[in-house]
Amino acid sequence: MPNVNFGVELELSTSPNVTVSDIVRSIRSGASVSIKDMTSDYSGARGRNDIWKIMHDGSLTCSISNPGCNKFELVSPILTGGDGLGEVDHVMRTLKDLGADVSINQSMGFHCHIDVSTLTLADMKKICQNYCKYESAIDSMMPASRRGSKNEFSKSNRQAVGDYDGASNRTIHNNIAQCQSLAELGNLVSPNRYYKLNLRPIVDGRQTTIEFRQHSGTYSKDKVKNWVRFCMAFVQNSSRLRAPSYITKNHSEEKLFEMMFMYVIKDRCLRDFYHQRRIELAGSGGDDCCTGCEVGSGCAGANVKMPY
Repeated sequence: MPNVNFGVELELSTSPNVTVSDIVRSIRSGASVSIKDMTSDYSGARGRNDIWKIMHDGSLTCSISNPGCNKFELVSPILTGGDGLGEVDHVMRTLKDLGADVSINQSMGFHCHIDVSTLTLADMKKICQNYCKYESAIDSMMPASRRGSKNEFSKSNRQAVGDYDGASNRTIHNNIAQCQSLAELGNLVSPNRYYKLNLRPIVDGRQTTIEFRQHSGTYSKDKVKNWVRFCMAFVQNSSRLRAPSYITKNHSEEKLFEMMFMYVIKDRCLRDFYHQRRIELAGSGGDDCCTGCEVGSGCAGANVKMPY
């Protein structure tokens, strides 16, 4: 892990008998971190980046099989490099210890912020070009509900940049290259914050980060840590390597997946993890969740064979 700042946001729920206060006590004692229940103080919570916090999120729904759930967003403070990833590991382990009392469904996601305060406009263009270039490969690493533009909270950047579905790789690549400012780039790639790669935090002046919104909800420490490492590698390597070229041939998702890890991510362990992840998703019909989860039903507890 490069010594760069990052943050995570986990949308979760618990069974009715486990309150937010219970989660706070568990994480505080099990992970030895500062954490506060700020579900009743949304504006105050947005101003804190020095502690772990639990916030209200009105977009989340309970599963039909768990209608009285307690739903919330667990947000990290600003974390840095390997030490920060270690802290994430400690927090995720406390959630795992709660077992089936923690659950997710398709209304929930996992967002990762990476600091880009030291990057130039040219660097940011390369990140966006690579994301659009490999969007379908990244889709293949995600449940079916998080692919393409199926999810209203993580829309396709390719479609935003191309202004329509099916725009050529050359058009998308050149549209990004022609941006003359960070504001122009952000408005092109993510017209609002509900895109897989979200530039609104830095364009709107709220934070010095870009946000990766595509990952499905999870309480698996391995999925969280590997996605943070993937996002960090994607940003750092895209920005420091030469500008990418656009794809001139029709490649399969498998080919694009291998190209992305060979030329951008450059991490064999991450490649192996997501290769296995693609196999698992293919075997489950492309989704982590059971039938009906898109309307908040059917996934009240953990799946022992494939934890979320």
